[in-house]
Amino acid sequence: MSSADSQRPIKRQRTEDRPDLVRSEIWKPYGDTVLQAQSTLFKVNRTILVEHSSVFEGMFSIPQPHSAETIDGCPMVELSDTAQDIELLLAALYDPYHNQPHQPFEVIACMLRLGKKYEIDRLTADAVLRIRHDFPNDVQSWERKQKLEKIEERAGLEADLLNLVLETGLHTSVPVLAHRCLEIWTLSQLFRGVPRPDGSRVSLADDTKFMLSLGLERLREWQCYSVGLLQLQADICISCPPSSSTKFCQNIGYTTRDDGSYTTKIVIWQEGEKVDHIFSVGKAFLCRRCGGEVHFRNAIRLKKIWERLPNFFGLPAWKDLRDNI
Repeated sequence: MSSADSQRPIKRQRTEDRPDLVRSEIWKPYGDTVLQAQSTLFKVNRTILVEHSSVFEGMFSIPQPHSAETIDGCPMVELSDTAQDIELLLAALYDPYHNQPHQPFEVIACMLRLGKKYEIDRLTADAVLRIRHDFPNDVQSWERKQKLEKIEERAGLEADLLNLVLETGLHTSVPVLAHRCLEIWTLSQLFRGVPRPDGSRVSLADDTKFMLSLGLERLREWQCYSVGLLQLQADICISCPPSSSTKFCQNIGYTTRDDGSYTTKIVIWQEGEKVDHIFSVGKAFLCRRCGGEVHFRNAIRLKKIWERLPNFFGLPAWKDLRDNI
């Protein structure tokens, strides 16, 4: 090759004729960059990406070789993410979604994973806010929660969220979600995989299964302790005068799952009424006088259990848990 030939600019390779690539619906007419995720292409505006992401800013600051592939005259950047995640990410950047009351898990997961990966703080913060709102990590907020308000409910959601917070380093949400999984499903169900609405199953890593097994064992130790206190209170209540409705106190019973295992909730007892609460060991009724006493004791016990919740799962105490996100 002559020196003149070597100085000629190399023509960029064009990919219009590649049948293995498909255009997505995100194909901006004034876009100047094409992103490739798997076999899907997205034509976008570089300024939009750079404005929100320091990672994309650094990526685009690197000069591209003349031999780089182009589409519609735009340079093509290949990403290692799934096409679905990139589509959700770009939809969020072009059409801000954070004011919508509910978001499906897939959107939350994309915002948390890619928000962290590409340093898009707005999206990461929004995903974290939604998870902490619906699964708060303080006992006062947890007591008040009745239903999900920021994340769409569906079968298998809590198990998927547990995987997500473990993967992305949102450690302060792990104890609550781990407990919630034990509250809803048995270990055998969690080990086999919790079914989703589409028929797939949520698979848990071996380390996660060990963590849940450890947590269940330690929670059951507290159940035994709680049952003992309730039985003691029942013995006291037997001596109550008949007008105190002692029949409730003498008929304490515990509700179990179909497989015979206790749930991991706790019950608050007050004035002869049963109220489901976290960490229950069953269901029971006490008379008004004794119910008030047990309610007081139970409030103290609940605080102690909540303080120890991370330790039940082999994690540092609440004050020492740190998020890596």
